[in-house]
Amino acid sequence: MIKKELKIFIGLATFVGASGLGLYLLIDDKLTGGEFVSLVSVFAVIGLFVVYIDDVKELSIGGNVIKLKEAKGNADQAILNLQEASAATFRVLLKGVTNRNSSFGPTGPKEPSVEKFWSLYEDIKTCNLQDKLSTNIASSVEVVLRLQRYQLLDGCKLENLREEDISPDTLLLKRMDPTVIDKELSGRSPQPVREAHEKTLIEAIAEYRKLYDFRETLQKN
Repeated sequence: MIKKELKIFIGLATFVGASGLGLYLLIDDKLTGGEFVSLVSVFAVIGLFVVYIDDVKELSIGGNVIKLKEAKGNADQAILNLQEASAATFRVLLKGVTNRNSSFGPTGPKEPSVEKFWSLYEDIKTCNLQDKLSTNIASSVEVVLRLQRYQLLDGCKLENLREEDISPDTLLLKRMDPTVIDKELSGRSPQPVREAHEKTLIEAIAEYRKLYDFRETLQKN
């Protein structure tokens, strides 16, 4: 609930701002004296309404009485229903974040579902649902992390480590070993440019680190 002092400030700011604007328009001959008085009067009522909104039970507009408490209750319930529907939708999207558009998996060291996961997580934060969906987020990040590790170790002599929960530092050390990269590139035709390949590997490891650290943060909370 908004503190009384803040409501008083908002009410006064509304009245003073409207009065200042009305006075400016009056001096500039954009308003008549009567229009200026009407404008100030309206915003004076609005300012008082803001200050005493918790004490107002009903509001009459054009003969129609609006029960503010009931209207607020209905609005709150509608917001809760919308949040529940949004949460249910995000749960489905989190489960499907690793779905492939085809039967063929990615060919490079970067896992495409990583970008989709972070984009979805930003949407969840925007809706302020990260706490409500914490379990679903944790499950999803675990899957994406494993897939990113698979992609980094696929096609090199470290494939036996794919099921191990390797730290980013260990992964960087092992994956960027020149002998590992040499053997990996020697089996490809045509061979990729080594510098470009190493750059892509480092970027993929950085994504792995970001996911790994995020998972650690979730586990601590």
